[in-house]
Amino acid sequence: MNEEKMKQYRWDNKKEILAHDILYTCTTTCDYSMDRIIVLEKDNKLIFLEGGHCSCYDFDETKWEATEFDRYDSESIIKFLQVDDDFDSGYLRKRTLEFLKYYSSMFRKEV
Repeated sequence: MNEEKMKQYRWDNKKEILAHDILYTCTTTCDYSMDRIIVLEKDNKLIFLEGGHCSCYDFDETKWEATEFDRYDSESIIKFLQVDDDFDSGYLRKRTLEFLKYYSSMFRKEV
């Protein structure tokens, strides 16, 4: 059986985010533009919401991209979060991986 490792979709018009769903969030330094990553834990899934905005738009206008993984698929999650660039999204993903290594023994193996 070939199962889907990750699912990507727009978060627009999805169910509301409740406080107990939020596992982690990180935002780049306040500037004329900002990026943010939010990690949700829902129904044995980890959902990574990534979005950004510039000063011409309010943060509520952010278009959120969602990437969803099975909660226990640490290998695919680690691959997703490992990036080689220094852009804001790479910075946020690296910080998120650091958090997950601290938070969960599933992610503590050396990568």
